[in-house]
Amino acid sequence: MSLPPGSAKSTYGNVILPIFIMARNPQSKILCISNSEALAGSFARRRRALMQTDEWRALAQCSLDPNAQSLSYLGTTKGGSIESVGQGATRTGIRASDWLISDDLISGIEQANSATQLSKIWSWYQADARTRRSPHTREVIIGTRWSIADPIGQCISLTETGKETWEYFHLP
Repeated sequence: MSLPPGSAKSTYGNVILPIFIMARNPQSKILCISNSEALAGSFARRRRALMQTDEWRALAQCSLDPNAQSLSYLGTTKGGSIESVGQGATRTGIRASDWLISDDLISGIEQANSATQLSKIWSWYQADARTRRSPHTREVIIGTRWSIADPIGQCISLTETGKETWEYFHLP
């Protein structure tokens, strides 16, 4: 899904979507990736605050596990979890069993104008993030389109060549 800067795509895709998924199935395993550890932590704070409300607990029919409320790992009392990492992080041994949500992997025009940086980000996404999937994992990539070679462009290319099937939503 591509949307312009300032369109609340991170709020909807990286904050609300994971907690909505958890409210519907508090056993879900979700891996959320942002373009930096600091941004990942900021979104995790927002998710944690919403998941601590009476309203969310009523919807989910469970609560956050009192021993699993760090910014990098939020766990539910029913065994689900939301893990938060920054782009480029090593996640050995961590699976995104149900959902892999990536948000704004390109941080700006400087990265977008660098073929080396775009290649590095896509290589990391393929080798580290996507290898954390299970066979039934759903994948969502949210971002502003900066280049035809950005991660969203790479997914479009995979679809056009018949290697994978991605649905692309573009909201101008």
